[in-house]
Amino acid sequence: MPTASIVIDNYNYEPYVALAIESALAQTQPDCEVVVVDDGSTDGSRAVIDRYRDRVRVVFKENGGQASAVNVGYSETSGDVVCFLDADDVLEPTAVETAGAALAAPSTSLVHWPLWQLDAAGERSGGAQPGGPLPEGDVSQATLRYGPLTQVMSPMSGNAFARAFLERVLPMPEEGFRLQADAYLVGLAPLYGRLARIDEPLGGYRLHGSGGFAGARFEARVRRGVAMIEELWEVAADHARALGLEPHTARWRAESWWHRLASVLDDVSAVVDPSAEFILIDDDILGFTWTCARAHPFTERDGVYWGPPADDATAVAELRRMRRAGSRYVVIVWSSFWWLDYYPGLRAELAAAAPALIDDRRVKVFDLEAGAPA
Repeated sequence: MPTASIVIDNYNYEPYVALAIESALAQTQPDCEVVVVDDGSTDGSRAVIDRYRDRVRVVFKENGGQASAVNVGYSETSGDVVCFLDADDVLEPTAVETAGAALAAPSTSLVHWPLWQLDAAGERSGGAQPGGPLPEGDVSQATLRYGPLTQVMSPMSGNAFARAFLERVLPMPEEGFRLQADAYLVGLAPLYGRLARIDEPLGGYRLHGSGGFAGARFEARVRRGVAMIEELWEVAADHARALGLEPHTARWRAESWWHRLASVLDDVSAVVDPSAEFILIDDDILGFTWTCARAHPFTERDGVYWGPPADDATAVAELRRMRRAGSRYVVIVWSSFWWLDYYPGLRAELAAAAPALIDDRRVKVFDLEAGAPA
């Protein structure tokens, strides 16, 4: 039985950090240490964490970002299996034990699993994060050819790492991955070993809109994402060459999710009235709802994406409701083009508005004021 460590990184998550700690302490894994790193919180987080000092190892530090917290937290661990749990998320009791069994397979660097989507109160939406199947096996050649993070990834709390892998890549550069330490670890893992996948969600991913990265405006997240992925490209290329592998860096930009998002942002900004509200259909494929006062996820619950419509009639009714509420445009990104085939009534409703302002392989934009509903 491998030993295990859970590192909880916290910054101003006073309402949630106790639940994260309780979920870590409730693991069925018999030998599981818990390290809680508070990254300079200014709310009441430290008082909450102090209540657990007799059961967890506590590290209070100045604010340095998620990468800094991961580096410090990892240095306090000894487990063969290490899980980094965001303080606003939770783990199922069997998560670490299940992950340890999967990581026991030879040459496995990472095991990942989906997470249940939770609202701010901890209620499940019924959806999971991420929305697509996670990769497994040897994906090193795909990483070398298309670049890191071109496949679906789970958020930080949906991963566990082999210590043998972490010893080779940590500490990580802190400034470039200040808010996205998971991108660094998940991006490099395929170069160092095989990936294992668990299909059943083993935790909860809280959608509350106040996180350092997820809570930022969409435009800011895209800019940060582009800068992060370009930083990761340099790091991954250096690691690959050190391992005797040859990365095909010339094609990485063409395959980049972040650069594609930047192109969508530029395209939409050119045709959508900057003062108008719009409906966003994007499947929330990687958890990126276009967060700003003018954008409304479809479908939504209290402003949070809540999954595809149950049927065509629901899709049409929701579109009409949101139109009456003041949304002028509909923006559909490439991950959700299938909706127009699956919901024919929705397609007819949009077609009745007018020809699309944009209709290409990345995005479709409709102006609901250009015509009457079907």
